[in-house]
Amino acid sequence: MRLARIFFVNLAIVAFVSSVFFSQSIFAELSDSVQTPSLLTNPLIRSTSELLKQGIWGSCTVEVEIDSTGSVDSFSVSPSGNLSFDTLVRSKIIAARFSPALENGHAVPSVIQFEIAVPKDSLLAQCLQLPPVFTGTVIDTSEKVPLSGARIIVYYTDTTEDSSITIGFSNYLSIIGNLDGLKYNGKIISTITDSLGRFSFKLLPAGHITISVQSKGYGIGQFRGFIDKSKPLDSQFILDALQFSDST
Repeated sequence: MRLARIFFVNLAIVAFVSSVFFSQSIFAELSDSVQTPSLLTNPLIRSTSELLKQGIWGSCTVEVEIDSTGSVDSFSVSPSGNLSFDTLVRSKIIAARFSPALENGHAVPSVIQFEIAVPKDSLLAQCLQLPPVFTGTVIDTSEKVPLSGARIIVYYTDTTEDSSITIGFSNYLSIIGNLDGLKYNGKIISTITDSLGRFSFKLLPAGHITISVQSKGYGIGQFRGFIDKSKPLDSQFILDALQFSDST
């Protein structure tokens, strides 16, 4: 019976990017008649906001036995310290497809070892490529001109509506509240309009929100909305300029 070839491969998988990089030492040990297996399933793990909401990130080492057709016979996953991450990796590996190892032009069974790494910062950076879930414009009620530097404050009236958040609502808001242009103080998340009076929020939890719009020299506007990532919210907020009477 032919023994399975064993390959120790530096396989870098970061979020939804799946790229194979073979170390020079492996190339030096293999003859021209042997071709190492490679991962065909791409992406192996896709970046989603749900991974952030559930705290699914980490790194682990995987050993996979691959048959001569490229299917997974068996595998093992070294614990990462994050049970949710390990569970996700197992579900992806069991369904993964590989190109089989080749020896003298013939497909042969093999064993491959590699690391899967989904760092929190990389996951967050990939999720930032997703479109905003809440955008809008702030304008003056009389002049109909955009108001730059207006503050948009979002409050959640019910922190349990987004059931996909399992790491704690405040913990999740603290993660996205560190994004450029956003501020989080433990209860609210806010941003500032640009020179065109525009603003946007990404990765906000689903649910009913109260929106406070504030700009110097204008009355505070209070509004309500609902965040649903499948139906991005786009709003126009109109503020009234404060009236000051002349004192005599």
